Amino acid sequence: MSTSSKNQEAEADLTSLLLNAAGYRKSHIIMSAIDLGIFATLAAHPDANLEKISQLLSLARRSMESILGGLVALDLVSFDGSKYSNSPTAQTYLVPSSPLYVGEAIKILWRLGRETWLTLTDTVKDGHPRARQRTDEPGAEFWKQLVRAIRPFSMQVAQSVARSLAWGKNEIRNVIDLGGGSGVFGEAFLAYFPQARVVQVDWPHVNEEARTFNQKAYVEKRFHTVDGNIFTTPWPQEAFDVVILSHLLHQESKETIKTLLKKVSKHIHPSSLIVINEYCLNEKRNYPPYSLIFGLSMLLQNEAGGVYSIREYEELLATIGHEVFLVNSPVPPSTVLVSRSAGIQKKPFIMPTTEKTGDSMPTSFLSRDWDTNDRNILEKWLCELYRQQILFASEHCDFWQKRLPEGLLKRDRLTREDIESLPPIGKQILRLTDPQDLIGLKDAPIHLVRGSGGTTGVPTPMFWTKPDWTAAMETAVRYMKPLRKSWKGLRVWNGYNQGHVSGPAFDDIMRLLGATPIPRHFNSNEEESIAEMERLKIQAMVLTPRSGSGKGGSLEDFLAVDPDFIPRIGIKTLIVSSTALGKDLLEELRELGVEYIANLYGSTEALPTGISCSHDSAGFHLCQGHIFLEVVDDSGKHVRSGESGLVVASRIGASLEDGIGPAEGTQLLRYIVGDRATYSEEPCPCGLKTAKILNPSRLPNDLDKLMGGCERWD
Repeated sequence: MSTSSKNQEAEADLTSLLLNAAGYRKSHIIMSAIDLGIFATLAAHPDANLEKISQLLSLARRSMESILGGLVALDLVSFDGSKYSNSPTAQTYLVPSSPLYVGEAIKILWRLGRETWLTLTDTVKDGHPRARQRTDEPGAEFWKQLVRAIRPFSMQVAQSVARSLAWGKNEIRNVIDLGGGSGVFGEAFLAYFPQARVVQVDWPHVNEEARTFNQKAYVEKRFHTVDGNIFTTPWPQEAFDVVILSHLLHQESKETIKTLLKKVSKHIHPSSLIVINEYCLNEKRNYPPYSLIFGLSMLLQNEAGGVYSIREYEELLATIGHEVFLVNSPVPPSTVLVSRSAGIQKKPFIMPTTEKTGDSMPTSFLSRDWDTNDRNILEKWLCELYRQQILFASEHCDFWQKRLPEGLLKRDRLTREDIESLPPIGKQILRLTDPQDLIGLKDAPIHLVRGSGGTTGVPTPMFWTKPDWTAAMETAVRYMKPLRKSWKGLRVWNGYNQGHVSGPAFDDIMRLLGATPIPRHFNSNEEESIAEMERLKIQAMVLTPRSGSGKGGSLEDFLAVDPDFIPRIGIKTLIVSSTALGKDLLEELRELGVEYIANLYGSTEALPTGISCSHDSAGFHLCQGHIFLEVVDDSGKHVRSGESGLVVASRIGASLEDGIGPAEGTQLLRYIVGDRATYSEEPCPCGLKTAKILNPSRLPNDLDKLMGGCERWD
């Protein structure tokens, strides 16, 4: 490493250190912005410049510019050189009119935490809490403030949990929420289960808050409270269908948790569910950062407790004969675990057979029936493959064996609504999970392993068996059918980084089309690559349109070096991926003589998932069969045509020697890939009958990136 490189690295480390050491600055910037009403003002006046904002808030221009600069540094406000606007995070959580506003909650937690964190050094030395505010003091008055403050943080989580259990709508009638705080979980369960009643056990002054928020249900006698200590106070003598333990167990030692679970076991029946909502760690206890820092809070405020890993919670639940069957992170950093009795027998996996009728499922992903048949028939095929996949996953995959709802496994047929009952999972859950636990067939030879994007954290490795990989490649090839005759023997230059999944994927796609792929030399620059293409008489190219993807040199980079290389070499065909292909660039390529252009859409975890429409370059026809692609809203339901939402993919098909079977490698079901797109079922002039997604884009804010995205598509 050169001296300059070392200095740059040291400077980068020093910058990070200084920012972390001065973290108090960040909290003060946020608190002041909330108090001054900056986020509300930007929301009400999205086109206001600095002068206008200063005038609206009656602040000096210099003051306004400085604090806005601080908010830009925190990614809470964006600035385009003339106008300021809220980031998606600020718009969602820091604008008072938003239903998910947490500004006041953040201020309360900040006030409660200031004095506490000043005792850190003494607490670490002493080994016992030195703070005045103690979470282990019975009936501590500050709990009344705290439960009110943290309520907004749990609303989406509670609703997601209730929604994920909706398949048992008629089976959930009695719910007990232990240490339920403001009653946010009780409120969610009462909304999703009209016949249910909820009992909350907590301290008297906390239950008073819960009754305020659930006043109507309390009057109607659907919401009940029991005042007292959850360990010593008697609970109602009945068997509960669901037991909720939300942000409670981190206050207790493992031995105390075992004692509590033993008491829980006396109030449940064999089909009962236990819901745990906590900040979890991975097995190595080195990720995620929020949970690690949260563990220090317990040291500061409690004689016991801390943060535990998913594996540790599984071991604790095993002491009462329960196993975790569902893990989800609907709103990071919270992680939800749902367990049930380990004695419940799962339905064994049986490979379903398809009746040979006029609308029978194709036996290969090369068949154009996947794209040209009636959508109702395609939906039937996809749901059957999905059922086949979850039966396979429940039988062979450690991760899903315990987590797939029993109700889904019992269905003879699945509908889209059944699939929607399974909560989407994000990248955070994969990072907390041993990759081996996600593999279907442990003894099957793995054909390829590639990691997902790691720009927001630890990369997550994806495993493909040969049948999985072949299914994806055949799907891409069937969309390029016009090339299959003309490409035999053709030399195709592949500009993708061979360390990324796109490199070997495009090599194999070209081989299936009869062409010879020639990968870019790993050490060549743009000029050397163009010279290489000329020597080899390349007639087709595969590469990313825009620079900055980290997947290889881009088309824009090559055109900047040599604007005329395409017609000079005689390149007539171009396959691109990874980023959007703008109209201006598309027109330029046409003028340069490119006759066939295809843009493949996909992700490291599931590819390909779409291919550009020949009629509209901004739209991508869904490539389904080997995967099941959805565009879902915040509740996990598929959006309607014309609406936008999160792109969610499931791997559901592999190309076996005797037909189509379940994917065997990494088992991904309803995985948030990190993109947002608009879903469209409008008839398309190109002739394909599959639905489309329009204008896919990377999720831009930090929270969404934690859920699944890996980088910006700026």
